[in-house]
Amino acid sequence: MFSKIKREIDLVERHLAVLRTVRENQPIGIDKLATTLDLPKNNVRTSLHILENNGFIQASKPGAVAQKISPDDTRAIENEIEEMIERLKDLKKKQIRNL
Repeated sequence: MFSKIKREIDLVERHLAVLRTVRENQPIGIDKLATTLDLPKNNVRTSLHILENNGFIQASKPGAVAQKISPDDTRAIENEIEEMIERLKDLKKKQIRNL
């Protein structure tokens, strides 16, 4: 029942690791990203597509380049994560005890 949620968290964690690595090493190609993060190339490619579709990176001939992330964007990401944490805490508090 919880395996799908755990997989989704793993995906978000991977996307953020890819973004952080792009920011630190830009421009960077798929091969170097995969080696640096010790991930399969297809996983890196998927994360790059997600990040590009959401405006966090841009593809270029020499490799991925991070877009500027505003403080508002950073806060929005933090708020989304915090909201999920609070929902899980609420689930634990209210729902599990009533089983």
